[in-house]
Amino acid sequence: MTEEQSLELQVRPTVRRPLVSYEHLVQMNSKNMKRLNVRCGQTILAIGVKKVIFKVFEEGKIIEKERQLSITAIVHQPDDNLSDNEIRMDQTLRNALGIAAILKGDERVIVRRFERQRPHILTLLLKKILGTQDEIVRVHPSDIPYMEKGVCATEKRLMDVIGAELGDYIELIKGNNSISLRTVELTEEMKSYREKQSKENPVRFPPCLECLKMEPPDLPWLFIDLHSREALGVQLCDPIIIRRDVRHIFYKNLTPFAMVILVTLMGAALNVTDILLKIILFIISSGIALAMIFYQMRKKLVP
Repeated sequence: MTEEQSLELQVRPTVRRPLVSYEHLVQMNSKNMKRLNVRCGQTILAIGVKKVIFKVFEEGKIIEKERQLSITAIVHQPDDNLSDNEIRMDQTLRNALGIAAILKGDERVIVRRFERQRPHILTLLLKKILGTQDEIVRVHPSDIPYMEKGVCATEKRLMDVIGAELGDYIELIKGNNSISLRTVELTEEMKSYREKQSKENPVRFPPCLECLKMEPPDLPWLFIDLHSREALGVQLCDPIIIRRDVRHIFYKNLTPFAMVILVTLMGAALNVTDILLKIILFIISSGIALAMIFYQMRKKLVP
């Protein structure tokens, strides 16, 4: 990455953004967009300049390590009222990087063009047709009942925001890494107990806001286990993007459509006189019925 393709800019809040946006946005002036070789709708990587200190357990002792948080964002229309030293960022993005909602004027980020891998053609098509709502969450360690089962715990109200239901699969995204996990509810009791754990064992359960030196509220919490964190390439307290898994949603809602086809085929089988055609229609109807039964039995565990 050359020096010209990476800029360090002062953070400003977004203004005159769309009332409805399915992704979180940044704005730069036309000159900086040209320097980064990005256009409206493309993706940039934003890295917080502020170094965050976390305590970790390594080689039998507790040590302090510094990290810089990062998140990807979509470039909005250029704002030529901005200077060459400034960038506008949605509050959710600022919060993700550990930047307070009320800016003091010295907050800075490093931005560079991000080449996002093209998703599977079916996923891309379903996303355009069905739509998705991105949400940014903060990574926390999973509880033992949910470890090593391919599940994540999040709040029900967050699932409502992204257009999914508890038990559905959601896509977790960090850069070009993504995984799909089944959701279970993160209750207020679980959050309260986790806050207690953070006070008793801040190394294993880091208090993210305290590490970021921020006042509440924070991003929504997401509990995932070590294997999921390694697959995404993230650490505790990192921000990641989640959205509903459109392929899961599509397959899930095929059942009513399949039921209509099944009833139609069964009606046709009753009315035809040709024995061979009647047998063929019966076999097809039975196959659809069995497929629906198997899917209903598997959909809570398999995407």
